[in-house]
Amino acid sequence: MSGQRPFGQVIAEHRTLLGLSPRGAARLLNLTPSLLEDLESGHVLPTPAIRQLFEATYTIDLSSTATRETGDVVIPPASYDEASEMLLVGNLGVRFRIGVDDNDVLFRGFSAAYRRAHRLGPAEMIRLGVNDMETLAALADLTDLDLDERARFWFGQDRTAGQSFSTLLAMSRPRRRDHDEQ
Repeated sequence: MSGQRPFGQVIAEHRTLLGLSPRGAARLLNLTPSLLEDLESGHVLPTPAIRQLFEATYTIDLSSTATRETGDVVIPPASYDEASEMLLVGNLGVRFRIGVDDNDVLFRGFSAAYRRAHRLGPAEMIRLGVNDMETLAALADLTDLDLDERARFWFGQDRTAGQSFSTLLAMSRPRRRDHDEQ
């Protein structure tokens, strides 16, 4: 890593050198205390805007700090653990029972966990990756007539998208192999 230090470690040290408490630094940076804690611990990757905010506020150069490629924590895509009936988003888990819970429970839980893991505000649109879509497609009830409206509500999806959310989910649904040979 040629002398690169983790972003979180560097900003925590500078906060201390400036004599700021975590709460005081969060207030100064206009961040939530939990986001600052997650950034300092390395559980959340800084966006370019966050890096610039810290550089301007702490008057430091963060260009030599470690990035995703050099070892910072990466949030994995969503997955579902059938044994525990948990939808996993990063290190957060949301209880979801297939065949019992409805799409609102699924989307509400997923969006809350995704927003927390990725530090998105309630009005910011969720950008679903291919693996996230596959997981949601495997769990969602695609016969739900209000699927598109629910997705727009929970994920902030745009009404002008080229394809409906229900179509994207249907295309993402994993194929079952146990009946393919019949």
